Amino acid sequence: MATVQQHIRALDDLLDDRVDRAVLTSHQAHMQARIFNEGRNSQGNRIGEYSEGYQRTRRKKNYPTSNKVILQATGQLVNDYSLIQVSNAEYGIGFKNSQNGLKRKALERRYGKIFRPTKQELRQLEKLYSEAVRRYIR
Repeated sequence: MATVQQHIRALDDLLDDRVDRAVLTSHQAHMQARIFNEGRNSQGNRIGEYSEGYQRTRRKKNYPTSNKVILQATGQLVNDYSLIQVSNAEYGIGFKNSQNGLKRKALERRYGKIFRPTKQELRQLEKLYSEAVRRYIR
């Protein structure tokens, strides 16, 4: 089975960036829901759990009372997590604000891989590209 990267390289000559943007925007929405709503890491497990002390702080600030880590206290990360243009014809998913990029690194040092796609998300990305190619060549 070809990897997602192999599919993308093969399609680069055939497809324009509109397809990349459409597919990656959909992919970004799935990853955003996993990370910031479900509180799951790149392995599909919980990112972590808030301590009792931090949960009390969250309640005082009227944040959700769940103990699962969802990385939404200020809303900065979730609001900045988006499709970014890496070069003329390349796109990625990440943070536009460099400070949020630094936060991402610190969070992954603390909790492990969070912002990389899960195996299921990679399969979904491959499926989205396959569907886009079929629509494009029709």
